[in-house]
Amino acid sequence: MGAGHDGAAKELARRLVASGHRVEVVDFLDAVALHIGPVLRWYYQVQLRLFPWSYELSYRLSPLLRAPAIMLDTWLTRRKMRRVIKEFRPDAIVSVYPLASLVLGRMRRTKLLRVPVVTYLTDFAVHSLWVHRGVDRHLAVSRLSAEAAVARGGKDARTYGPLVGERFRDATVDRAAVRSALGLNPDDRAVLVVAGSWGVGDVVATVEAIGRSGEFHPITVCGRDEKLRANLESRGYGTVIGWTDEMPALMTAAD
Repeated sequence: MGAGHDGAAKELARRLVASGHRVEVVDFLDAVALHIGPVLRWYYQVQLRLFPWSYELSYRLSPLLRAPAIMLDTWLTRRKMRRVIKEFRPDAIVSVYPLASLVLGRMRRTKLLRVPVVTYLTDFAVHSLWVHRGVDRHLAVSRLSAEAAVARGGKDARTYGPLVGERFRDATVDRAAVRSALGLNPDDRAVLVVAGSWGVGDVVATVEAIGRSGEFHPITVCGRDEKLRANLESRGYGTVIGWTDEMPALMTAAD
């Protein structure tokens, strides 16, 4: 799986274990042949930081690239995937990573895999690369996401809800205290901007647009990108935060 899907996988595994299931968590990139998984992860990070346009381009070209990409990914990973599946002998496989879903879906369609496959669509926006007809069931975080999965060829798409821990449902968080600690006035309308652990995205322009409006106080979480944090702090728009594990409190504080 990619870095952005680790949290979803851990939360899903926690829930399954709590309900009495035996769980094996497998990183899809570790299954890539020739031990190039770490290289692919490094390239993905460099691509998002330095050439984000190429990432968007790959999605725009997905109708042309989808079939050869699935065949290549399957060829690179199916041997390790089949070995892991044979050793663990699961009753079902749940994927939270698009490339894994595509490979598993193709393996189901070509009868290389007899075990049911479920894809958990962790994003609200469902792209065609998230969906494969060979996957037995798609679980979505919202009704609109489930409808999008069906429109893109997925079968038996159902709404399940986001994969978040119990901390996000904690009603005891003191909203006023958190807002005060963030430097917010009682009447401020706070907008939370999250750049992920890598600080990826057009964050500066987004925060500037929010701040310049004069209507909102941006709270920006920059992850581990200290250059991004310093850049935003120098511009003076709202509250800027680096790495944090207090996302439930921040979401409670924001409007």
